[in-house]
Amino acid sequence: MRLLFVLVVVVVPVLVTGIAVDRFPSLSVLDEPAHIDYLRRIEQGEVPRIGDKMLPATARDVACRTIGGRPVSDCSLAEIPIEDLDALGFSYEAQQPPIYYAVTALLRQPISLVVNGFVNSARLTGAIWLAGGLALLWWFLRRRLGATALATATACILVSMAPMVVGQSYTVNNDATSVLIGATTLVGYERLRRDASGSVVALAVAGSVALVLVKPLAILPIGAAAVALLLGAVTRGAGIRAIVVLMLPALAALVTYQGWEVIRDARALVPYSEVTDALLVGRPIVDEYPLDVVGTSLTELLTGYADRVGVQPIRPAVAGFAAMIGLLLVYGPSIATALGRGRRELQHLHIGILTVALAAPVVLITQSYLAVSRDGGSNSRYALALIPMMTTAVVSWMDDSRGLRRVAVIGASLLLAVTVIGVSTHEVVT
Repeated sequence: MRLLFVLVVVVVPVLVTGIAVDRFPSLSVLDEPAHIDYLRRIEQGEVPRIGDKMLPATARDVACRTIGGRPVSDCSLAEIPIEDLDALGFSYEAQQPPIYYAVTALLRQPISLVVNGFVNSARLTGAIWLAGGLALLWWFLRRRLGATALATATACILVSMAPMVVGQSYTVNNDATSVLIGATTLVGYERLRRDASGSVVALAVAGSVALVLVKPLAILPIGAAAVALLLGAVTRGAGIRAIVVLMLPALAALVTYQGWEVIRDARALVPYSEVTDALLVGRPIVDEYPLDVVGTSLTELLTGYADRVGVQPIRPAVAGFAAMIGLLLVYGPSIATALGRGRRELQHLHIGILTVALAAPVVLITQSYLAVSRDGGSNSRYALALIPMMTTAVVSWMDDSRGLRRVAVIGASLLLAVTVIGVSTHEVVT
């Protein structure tokens, strides 16, 4: 079993991420240049502020690597014009809290001793973030759900081979933390469900604050856990006081999310609206609440397993296969569990997941409309932190159904093999 653990949790993430980093130098269109600039500033001992312009070294990375194959400036120039970059050269990811970048800066140091280039060594830290999340998920499934090693390995492969997970794990961005955030929230949910003592609640509150300061949209899995805890408490006939205590971690996450925005704006060199206007140039101003966008986005987060956005190191045919596997083996059991199959606590969890996946797009579209009056809202990559939680249904069903076990093991094995081959042979056309 130890060999299987090392293979699934360590070897697979390092292998797929390493191949992708080696073969795809072009920067992701999902704001990777701005994340790289943030990381550089952290390593220089500063937390960037709204209004800072990107560093010359970042501008050169963009010019020489391109963004998704799109040339931005002439790499041969002695000095790359900062204004040629997106958002007029503003380091617009200064909106993010600093924990991901500070930890990534530390993780990058030993990698930089054996890997040439700032960007390559920074990108390879994604394998560590992914491996950490898979290790915690493995522990939870084995120790808390009592799953077999085979079922646990299958679930971890389904998570790590999701096209969106691969795409975010080989680039510099705080979405690389999503699997770890989802697994951490899962552990916290299960502990609170069993024991809502003062010390456990205090630890959960501190954990929620930390997760939001790693990735603000950690509020999505935390929200899913809160819905599940609420359903469990109501089912048990818990009193108002007990319910309020269980909701404290989610409340702390929400306060932290809003609090960081206050800190961000207080440190800003220019109004945040000036940066967003530069970033969203070309997008039409929305005069009325975009009901049509809401209507087409209700299931946006449910595409998080298989959607391909940006520079994606997987062949389209492989991504299509992954979509089928994800539909059958990730979302199918999750929906069935929410509808009443399987253990009661898992039923509550998956009702929470689906509630968040349906409600979050509406909330995010509303927030975008009120803040910038531009088209915007949810993105399927925001769902990545929900995927580790969804695989609990897969494991539960694998332990109860021989037919699903066979399908899941075969499907996960094929997905692993085809994805590794797809990454190693796929060429990006620039």
